[in-house]
Amino acid sequence: MDRFELILMRLKGGLKQYELAQLLGVPSTIICDLERGRRPITPEIEKWIGEAITEANRKASSGKLVSAQSNPNPR
Repeated sequence: MDRFELILMRLKGGLKQYELAQLLGVPSTIICDLERGRRPITPEIEKWIGEAITEANRKASSGKLVSAQSNPNPR
């Protein structure tokens, strides 16, 4: 996965950078760095991101995911 595939995957999942970061339990700067090519996307990171986006999509389809618009304290 390259940085453009990461961006596309995140956007297709309907997630903002900070939302993906929250799902992964990392600072949003990590996602920014990955997407800008400042950090390498290792196979392990690729796996975590894929799992997080899959889980977010599963929750969204079941109505359990809170959208960014309803978050009273966005970063």
